[in-house]
Amino acid sequence: MTNNTNTKVMLSILAAMSIYLFAAAGGYMNPNIQTSIEAWPSVPADQIRLLNTLPALISLPVMLLVSSQIGKRINYKTAILIGTVLILVGGVGPYFYAPSWNTVLAFRMIIGLGSGFFGIRTALLIHTVPKEKRARYLGLTGILSSLATTVISPITGSLAEISWRHPFLINFFVIVIALAVGAFLIEPDHEQHAKDNAETPVDAKFPWMSLVYIAIQFITTMTMYPMLSGISTFMREQNLGTASVAGLAISFYTLGGAMIGLILPKTQIWFGRRTQGVALVLGAIGQLIVIFAPHAMIAWLGAFICGTGFILIVNTFQLYNAKIAHPSKMALGSTLLIASMQAGVFASNYFISLSHIVIKASSEVMSSYWANVAIYAILAVFAITGFLAPKVDKK
Repeated sequence: MTNNTNTKVMLSILAAMSIYLFAAAGGYMNPNIQTSIEAWPSVPADQIRLLNTLPALISLPVMLLVSSQIGKRINYKTAILIGTVLILVGGVGPYFYAPSWNTVLAFRMIIGLGSGFFGIRTALLIHTVPKEKRARYLGLTGILSSLATTVISPITGSLAEISWRHPFLINFFVIVIALAVGAFLIEPDHEQHAKDNAETPVDAKFPWMSLVYIAIQFITTMTMYPMLSGISTFMREQNLGTASVAGLAISFYTLGGAMIGLILPKTQIWFGRRTQGVALVLGAIGQLIVIFAPHAMIAWLGAFICGTGFILIVNTFQLYNAKIAHPSKMALGSTLLIASMQAGVFASNYFISLSHIVIKASSEVMSSYWANVAIYAILAVFAITGFLAPKVDKK
């Protein structure tokens, strides 16, 4: 290829990676939860937490519908641009107009629609970069997503100290993605994708192990997400800090994810078939450190370790799916893994309440933290055997 072509291809890859800047579009309000609880005293806390979890639920059917129509009725660029518009409108809307909490939730439903269009991001990246570079670029996107959250979370926390409305302004950043994708993204070869489908053998079914990955991804997201959505409440309860301090805890969590993204290919060499077991152990240890933290900085350390564990789980499952699935099933598996995370985010709201019924710790958030430790530890015992790792690459 000529230098000009190489430049266009690299810019296209960077445009595809830019979507990960808002991979957590619905979750950037985590530092704003406690401020919103205090601003809306007549609204139950579980309804306030829908601020973060409702977009995840709404995104699910959209994500599945869009992924099934890519290359048929809609292309990647159009889908992403539609998503950016929806995230912008739904994201900043509550700052300008919020006469009731139901109105706020209506705007969050709109941002959920936009997040659903962004659900094709990993499938887009897989079809954009060469097979031998997928692990590297998946790691880089993890870094990008983590760094975005690292920067945005303390900003959101600081804005939450002004008022519960101001954090919604952070969604103006989605305009960056619209500009990058609109200007530089090269549409993947849909004809080749169609050829892969046409050449699918009759027995090339969706791998049953991918269903196992999807189920575990759902569970690990559902139990870990309260660490983020409840962190501002936890900090206040434990007298560890304000919303901005909670925002920094989320930043350290995402920095942990960024670090693991840098060494993602090496983790598969170091830990081999036990990678997911190691990741789950890290998640449990990190959560324990947060629970017993005597100071905000110790809680930040725990959040950092939680981030390394969880992001390692996410990226490793994507790599495993790419290894065992036929090319025609790869995008579906990737999308369903992301969808399971979105479902887990929504279910986390109810996991918090259920955990408190069972554990009865000092608060709902504390109960969910202890439940997370227990579930990660149980899954780690199962995963450390290497059962989850693909036995052979797909043919």
